[in-house]
Amino acid sequence: MAAISTIGVFAHANAGKTTVTEELLFRAGKVSKVGRVDYGNTTTDNLAVERERGITVRSSYVSFGIKDKVIQLLDTPGHIDFSAEVERAVAILDGAVLVVSGVDGVQPQTVAIWKMLSERNIPVVLFINKLDRAGADIDRTIDSIRAHLSKNVLLMNTYKKETNKIMPHKTDAYDLVELLSSVDDMVLEKYIGGERIKSDFLLSRFQLATQKGNVFPVFTGSALNGVGIGELMDGIYNLLPEYKNNSNDFSGIVYSSKYEVNKWLTYVKVLSGEMFVGYEMPTDDTDNRLKIKQILKTDGGVMKSVSKASAGELIALPSVYIPVGTMVGKNAGDIVKLSYINPLFTVGVKSKDMKALSDALAILNKEDPYLNCRYSASTNMFSIDVMGDLQADIVATLLKNRFNLDGIVLSDSSIIYKETPVGVGLGKAGYKKCSNVGISVRPLNKGEGIKFVSNFSTDFLFAKYQKQVERLLVQRYSKSGLRGWELTDAEIAIIDGKCDNAGSEPLHYNIAAPIAFMRALQNAGTKMLEPLMEFELSCSADKLSVAMAELTKNYNTSIETSISGANLYIKGTAPLSVSKNFPRIFARALGGAFSFVQREVGYIDALPDVQCTRDAGFISPLNVEKFVSSMNGNMILLDKGLGERGGKPKFPRRNNFIKKREALARKKTNNR
Repeated sequence: MAAISTIGVFAHANAGKTTVTEELLFRAGKVSKVGRVDYGNTTTDNLAVERERGITVRSSYVSFGIKDKVIQLLDTPGHIDFSAEVERAVAILDGAVLVVSGVDGVQPQTVAIWKMLSERNIPVVLFINKLDRAGADIDRTIDSIRAHLSKNVLLMNTYKKETNKIMPHKTDAYDLVELLSSVDDMVLEKYIGGERIKSDFLLSRFQLATQKGNVFPVFTGSALNGVGIGELMDGIYNLLPEYKNNSNDFSGIVYSSKYEVNKWLTYVKVLSGEMFVGYEMPTDDTDNRLKIKQILKTDGGVMKSVSKASAGELIALPSVYIPVGTMVGKNAGDIVKLSYINPLFTVGVKSKDMKALSDALAILNKEDPYLNCRYSASTNMFSIDVMGDLQADIVATLLKNRFNLDGIVLSDSSIIYKETPVGVGLGKAGYKKCSNVGISVRPLNKGEGIKFVSNFSTDFLFAKYQKQVERLLVQRYSKSGLRGWELTDAEIAIIDGKCDNAGSEPLHYNIAAPIAFMRALQNAGTKMLEPLMEFELSCSADKLSVAMAELTKNYNTSIETSISGANLYIKGTAPLSVSKNFPRIFARALGGAFSFVQREVGYIDALPDVQCTRDAGFISPLNVEKFVSSMNGNMILLDKGLGERGGKPKFPRRNNFIKKREALARKKTNNR
């Protein structure tokens, strides 16, 4: 089988990423004519909204060959609002091409993408584009790459504007040795020892250092004119790694699910082994199997049926829906988190036809679970979670174009807060005399998220019921705290419980566990958190005093500034309630000539006056009678046998481990 490599193309919006993809397809002979973004006829922008607006909204997959290697290429969104889509693509890559505008240089979203690639240790080659444009400058762009991305870059060639041609860049051997010595012990040893280092050895070590993500080759050109693309293709072939696999057992991961032409397409990267038509594929931890009836692979930009797929290949399974992040085959049912980017805002959505809107949003929510679509009876609106106003606007356009919905109305966006426990809380609930569970909730340090613990004996509460309680609380009920916001930085623990081999059943714990959890949360109390944003502003260097005046006036924080050529870069942090106003403030102060991106880097305590609530999207266990009724339960059977129905619970078998954790938490607090 031919070598195979999955490559992503990334860039700040309007740096020419999709044009680079088109040129690669054309050079590989997969399209007869190069598509243009401004003409709306590119191969990878296949949604109507992408063609209309000239932006990429979701990742698209194409393939082509370079010599004996198959390249599977993902064209990704460039706008910050679709960063979660970008991160899902990063999770399955073998390498990446990062496109940087030769006019604008490194822009804030370029830095955000670079951080995603670096965190996953993805090897990268860079392509400086648009060098035919007025104001383009290779040296200035290289300086901005070294200042904001990495110093370990090597210019591979140079674009000559006068001739519109690429010339090889003559790299001094000493400079190459210096670069490799900083990342490669073998080169360093020869260098220190005074050995004569052969060029073939240096080239092989440079290739290896690139494939390890330690150094970064830089190519140049003009994608619109097709200049420099051949050299970039050689770089992709020679310098980016191919997929390696050491197992014969089939396994794969679902990285995307799309609803197209009234059927689902589930996209899978084959991680090991082989999938074939007729294969009965495990999809969860039960004995259930999905029989594979058809496998699709992309050839160029066209999907074609194949009989089998091997490790490293990207495939699509038609008429199949499996949630994004699900492992299939070996380790089936395990969920892998492909994105760590959380939506920042919630937006209300309504339409003239609410039933049709509900159906449409259900599909969009399956495609992108981060939308977290919910219905609120109090407002008669659905709500969705988004990164920003552009994404909300795109969702509205998709509802109109893809689902033929008219009269879509969006409410103003509001910040997504979170809740965290203030203290330690205990809660217990039971259903019938035979089934009960005790839960504790306690705060964790900021950034620790949700942790579930159970050292409780399975003699009293069987393992299957403990697993059920964990699944219920972590995957569902922790998503809505006392005020309806998702719980974070909290440990949830089973500390007591009872079941009976003959009388207990799953329904009992579907009722008891959420109620016990909410009772524990009420006893602990919660406080509100809001996103802490790391932001970067880029503008003309002569605007330094104006930009700094606005920042210090609106938010007093430590701010880093740097100047590269004619560009000013300002970095800082601020609560989202403050930073969300920065684009409007800077547009007024700087006259629109600026670039601004921000990303969430954690959560901080919200201001004391922030006490807004959110509809959970389901009947909350806080409303006990309504909740029990919704679960087809009977209130008479609730807490039967606990002694004090609805009162303060008793924990006859409360574990010593929670006492130890409480003592440790107090000790840590006292030592601060």
